[in-house]
Amino acid sequence: MKVVISASGSGGHIYPAISLIKKIKELEPDAEILYVGTKYGVENTLINKNAINFLQIDSYHFERVKIWKNFKLIGAYFKSYYLLKKRFKIIKPDVVIGFGGHVTVPVIRAASKLKIKCFIHEQNKIIGRANKFLSKKVTAILTSYANTIGVHPDIRDFKIGNPSAEYALNVEAMSKSEVGLDPNKKLVLIIMGSQGSATVNKYLENNLNNLSL
Repeated sequence: MKVVISASGSGGHIYPAISLIKKIKELEPDAEILYVGTKYGVENTLINKNAINFLQIDSYHFERVKIWKNFKLIGAYFKSYYLLKKRFKIIKPDVVIGFGGHVTVPVIRAASKLKIKCFIHEQNKIIGRANKFLSKKVTAILTSYANTIGVHPDIRDFKIGNPSAEYALNVEAMSKSEVGLDPNKKLVLIIMGSQGSATVNKYLENNLNNLSL
């Protein structure tokens, strides 16, 4: 089995993609995996760390303010699109899966043009811009939540959850003292990710004294 997986932008996209790769290799040890990412994204470090075949392409996010910068985006898109079409014709993947971020746009469009089965996974309750743009080009949308907001009613969608969640179940317990915390004090654990983290951290910093524990 040959699988192409793509994600970029933040760990919220990339970690679920890596989790799926690990699961595929667990179930199909002979499966061939190709990860498509950007030259400058977080995925460079994470993919190399996990020893996954990595194809770098040029891709940039859409500029809403400095519109003239989108000429660079358009040029990168077509360059990557034609590169991927050539590569897919050679490796003949069985399935292509995008996990979000601007890099997935040329990946899914190239796969769709070649009639390769392709899917996108949405980690959030509200579907992201890239996934919404690609939704009509895929076989189905895989969601983390039931009734994800923004999915077109004519598009098939399946709630499968977030692949990263499975590995959280296997994390070994540790004591407060192991991480430098006072074992006699109450502990509140707040888990956030991606771009929302800074907003929540700032809110907690400003309102910590108002919490009643």
